[in-house]
Amino acid sequence: MLVETAQYQELNLIENIISSKLITPFYQAIYDFTGNRILGFEALARCPEIDELQNPAELFSAAEAAGYLDELEFICVAKAIEGFKQQGLCGKLFINMGPHSLFQILDANSVFFQLLKEHCQDIELVLELSEKYPIDDFHKLKSLTDVLHSYGMELAIDDLGAGYSGLRAWAEIQPDYVKVDIHFIKDVHQNSVKREFLRSIHEISRGLNCGVIVEGIELPQELETVRAIGINIGQGYLLQRPSSSPDLSPPEALSFHQRTLFLRALNTRPAESVETLLEIVEPLSPDVQAEVVNDIFQKNVKISSLPVVQEGVPIGIISRSKMLELFSGRFSHQLFGRQVVSEFMDPEPIRVDYQTRLEEVSELVTADNDTDLNTDFIIVKDNKYLGVGNVKGLLRLITDSQIRFARYSNPLTLLPGNVPIHESIDELLTMNDNFHLAYVDLNYFKPFNDTFGYSQGDDLLKVVGDILSHAVAPGIDMVGHVGGDDFVILFRSDDWMARCENILSEFDRQKRRFYTQNALDESGIWCEDRQGNPQFFPLLTIAIGVVNPCPKRCHSHCEVSQLAADAKHEAKIKGGNYIFVSRRRGPNHDFLH
Repeated sequence: MLVETAQYQELNLIENIISSKLITPFYQAIYDFTGNRILGFEALARCPEIDELQNPAELFSAAEAAGYLDELEFICVAKAIEGFKQQGLCGKLFINMGPHSLFQILDANSVFFQLLKEHCQDIELVLELSEKYPIDDFHKLKSLTDVLHSYGMELAIDDLGAGYSGLRAWAEIQPDYVKVDIHFIKDVHQNSVKREFLRSIHEISRGLNCGVIVEGIELPQELETVRAIGINIGQGYLLQRPSSSPDLSPPEALSFHQRTLFLRALNTRPAESVETLLEIVEPLSPDVQAEVVNDIFQKNVKISSLPVVQEGVPIGIISRSKMLELFSGRFSHQLFGRQVVSEFMDPEPIRVDYQTRLEEVSELVTADNDTDLNTDFIIVKDNKYLGVGNVKGLLRLITDSQIRFARYSNPLTLLPGNVPIHESIDELLTMNDNFHLAYVDLNYFKPFNDTFGYSQGDDLLKVVGDILSHAVAPGIDMVGHVGGDDFVILFRSDDWMARCENILSEFDRQKRRFYTQNALDESGIWCEDRQGNPQFFPLLTIAIGVVNPCPKRCHSHCEVSQLAADAKHEAKIKGGNYIFVSRRRGPNHDFLH
């Protein structure tokens, strides 16, 4: 009887939800890491008014048991589209649908088809089919994909790896996206099997021209591992939690945890944040007497400052020098000993979040000319006391970082030189990662230099460095200047060819300001060749040789560099602005078939 009563109550709840449309759409952003931008939002159904069915899995399970699954899914889809449009959300709208509802789209008279058809012109819709449901009719599913594409909609397989027939569905219907189940993302940085699974999925997706989306990114290490593998689309609590009114600004996690290969090659500290300087110092409460504080300093000569904290929140700091000054007089102990520390502390110390970059903290410290280099600053997390950092240690780290950068960068363009480039190539080979190396060289640079002077030539090389730096994906690709007019680009972004083409067109546009009008009219300059004979040289062009080295065939940066040099040579032979893509993937004429 109790079971029947519970089922009856649940049925009433579901019927009330359907009739009153008590569904609130929540949205979670899906990010494209290559451009640090929002690709779109996944719509999630919530029923906040009814506590018993707040969990989406329980809600849909109850609806299915009551025979109202299609009605519930229709309301969820309609609400998701309505909220997406009302809030002016950007990018694609990803909507989860069960197989039964999805297949109704094949019926042009169905309410699902009419709803989607009405909105597919002004919203980029991506329908997600969960792998957790069994799929029996792949021919029917392929027909569904064709219908969606004919109306500009896309299909995604959700929860890849979690259920019945993901790989077969992937092969049979060739969806636009696959979403990897959260199981394979959780602690992926600590699990080599999961990493190999993701690498395999990434490789398959490249061959099928399919986007891979990883779900459930919750840790910075998971994000960095996914990006190192080369997967560039993801979502999760680290980036943004689901919300009925999602934030459109880039998540702090992406900008803070993004690491370029250059920084890793220079052995920069993992976080490059003020957390590197964190020292745990037992704080004082504001009512501690001054003589107790003085005694602490006397017994601990290495402590330069003591923070004052009330209910976890720092409210001041007292320095050793202040206490020495306070107790330096003849009757100091009698006068000040029993007074509380809050009367002598600095109530406005420098406070920084533990994720603040060292350079930003340095600017804060040096902005005040009266800053004592022996003073500490307070480090907080969520505005709660975490520890202290020392000014001298901060300046020492900044100086060390600048020295390392100067050692390994090209003095003209300040781009990474040979050492970080070689170390990064070796690192990618060790990681068995897929990448492209582009060798960029200017044609006719020597006659340009001889005609217009080395100063003009240096200015041109700086412009080339800027063009390359703006053409690559920040935090993913790496630009290096290996000497003279030779540059290299380590591409991990998939659209490397388009980026190379942009380099050619942008250089063609900007080079014109370095020539006289007469040279532009004649499309070149007259200059002595290497034998001293007058010769006509065309305007500057760029030759780019690109290789895709195989980590199993190339064992060091030396072999990769030789491949790239050979590709660049072929590009120069072609003449003009030219991109030569080598088929060689290893030494000794080892070709990709």
